[in-house]
Amino acid sequence: MFEDWIETLLGGTYEVGVPTLTVTGGEIGMLTGSGQIRWNADAGIRIQAVTDGSGAITNLLFGGSGTPGRLIPHSTYLTFSGRTQEDWELITDQMPRDGHSTHTNLPNVVWDLGTSGITLRHESSLPMGRSLRILMGPLPPQWVRMTETKVRNEVFGHSSSRRDWLTTTCSIGCVSARQRSDDWFEVRVLPKEGEPLREAFAVCTAVTRAFGFVLGRRCVIRGHEEINETQEARRLDTRSPKTTRNTLLQPLGWQLEFMQNVERLLGLAIDFFLTELGEHVVPYLYLCWDTADNSHLTQLAMSSICAEGLLRVAAETTGPTQPQVDPADLAAFQAWMRTSPSGFSQQFLNRLNGLTGMFRNLSANEIFRDWISRGILGVTKEDFNAWSDTRNPSAHGRLTTAGSQDELQTRILRHARIQNLLNKILLQLMGYTGVYIDYAQPGYPPAEFPVFTPLADVAADEAPPLSQPVSSAPSQPEELEFPAPPVQLQAGELPDLLAGWELRYQIYGPYHQAFPNWAQLVEAALRAQFPGATVTVEAVAGLSASAAVIAPEGTPELQVVRVREIARLVENVVAQRVVQGTE
Repeated sequence: MFEDWIETLLGGTYEVGVPTLTVTGGEIGMLTGSGQIRWNADAGIRIQAVTDGSGAITNLLFGGSGTPGRLIPHSTYLTFSGRTQEDWELITDQMPRDGHSTHTNLPNVVWDLGTSGITLRHESSLPMGRSLRILMGPLPPQWVRMTETKVRNEVFGHSSSRRDWLTTTCSIGCVSARQRSDDWFEVRVLPKEGEPLREAFAVCTAVTRAFGFVLGRRCVIRGHEEINETQEARRLDTRSPKTTRNTLLQPLGWQLEFMQNVERLLGLAIDFFLTELGEHVVPYLYLCWDTADNSHLTQLAMSSICAEGLLRVAAETTGPTQPQVDPADLAAFQAWMRTSPSGFSQQFLNRLNGLTGMFRNLSANEIFRDWISRGILGVTKEDFNAWSDTRNPSAHGRLTTAGSQDELQTRILRHARIQNLLNKILLQLMGYTGVYIDYAQPGYPPAEFPVFTPLADVAADEAPPLSQPVSSAPSQPEELEFPAPPVQLQAGELPDLLAGWELRYQIYGPYHQAFPNWAQLVEAALRAQFPGATVTVEAVAGLSASAAVIAPEGTPELQVVRVREIARLVENVVAQRVVQGTE
């Protein structure tokens, strides 16, 4: 088998003989024989074989085929394995026990069935290096780098060039992608020198998800080839559904901003999808991607559901982490319920008591309220309204087609805002900084990300943390009110420029990675702005920043209640230092 595996996958056909073949299953044991495997891109993978074991198969036929609606036990699944004529070890994915025929007078079983994928492995006595090649699709809308092609021919020689590839670096090494046909592109992964090649399935999955996020749609893999020193493994996979070029709103768009920033974002995205946090996010992305080929109503419903899920995931690191409910209020309500108050039916009291569950769990409304008050990701009341006005009809069965052109336009604008929020949450979790497309603004202009410098809880005994309630949650999310941002203090209004106060700041991870000297710059800026204050700046490469303002003992109450505003002033100084440091 000296052919190039990626070329074989591109060709769409493959056939291999398996003179030594084994069929194994929990119910039939092990059967032996021989056969062949054929693959066609349109028809799928087909296994045709003849083995012994007619008696074992016949006995199983009288045991029934199981109960409809119940999962098929794993013991009934079969796996075909063996060695090819070229001495490659072959194994198929597990498949249900079907596609066989027997005859009462013959000892053999004739198999003709399909499988979702096959894996081939081969050992070599010569070192072959380390690399991973993946065939993926559909194509990106644009490529970043140029390829120059020269044809040497004394009569018809010529040269040409075109954009058809890109490259990035990440924790697993160098990842490059190049167009191979109108529908497929090849990804090559070269590990870092001296580091092992990561497990192929995990890398393939992370690369696919990273391209999916950047392109705004599900990407699929037809197969891959892994070379690890003296071992070579080849994979043909037909499990993934066919996809089209339809997309949702890509975080970088598809024009100049895409070409200038896609390589860096891909590197961050690949690393992100190799983490446990990335695994938590992926189900929501798949739900969104699967709607790219569906109706707009389906896209609206799923985007609003996924936005709520991603809000909760992001809140684990960005906050808030607790419901904005006073525990004393909840305890008083529960004590009142235990008195079995008169004048109410038991059914009404039961339903009323059921509402206490929502007070113990953090709601999307509370997250929105907190983020808007703190300026997290630049979230606004308009973003909340777009989500709420889309989510509530979906949740309460009031989805209908748009009654007019204006109503349809309104839904499209809401959907753009929701997708914009999804993109920003993912960019934040990945640690991305740079240009992105702001779909919340008319014309979808490019904008700088992150939209904010995170403001975490203020560590002062006299001041409540930012995750405390800012208003009581109303019964109707559409009527939710948000507090106006507090008036920003100016340095001249502070008592003795905060002499005797303590300012603590932890570095926002992505900035720290991009600008290693940022901690020193921020500390110098804070000391200059607040002479007399004790300033501590820590370079903690996390996904959030935190500012703490601690007032000295004996500080007048009027100044203490403005601690949160002082913390915002600290954040403004830091933000200005970031802008100056990046120009």
